[in-house]
Amino acid sequence: MSTSAQVDDVADRAAGTAFSADWWKSRSADELRDMINRGFAGGDLFSGATAEAARRSGEARLLADEEAAALSRRQRRKKRNMLVLQVLVGLSLIATLFTTAVVVMHLGE
Repeated sequence: MSTSAQVDDVADRAAGTAFSADWWKSRSADELRDMINRGFAGGDLFSGATAEAARRSGEARLLADEEAAALSRRQRRKKRNMLVLQVLVGLSLIATLFTTAVVVMHLGE
């Protein structure tokens, strides 16, 4: 059965009934697209499908924003850790040079 025929079948079965949030959530993206493509002639199906598509889009955007924020936090943490490591290596190098200079001075006495 084609997706368009499925939409017609859904419309026939749901005619005259209210659509629940769970019903809209269970529609596939293809079904929503086909309902939207029918335009205003689809009546409540069109309105509901556009609202559900907008809801899903909003959810996807929030998820993408959360993932971007998490990535940004990981990158900042990596930069901070790298800076701490560089400081420790630098201090270690300074301590080694200082120790070497002290040993050389004592050997020269």
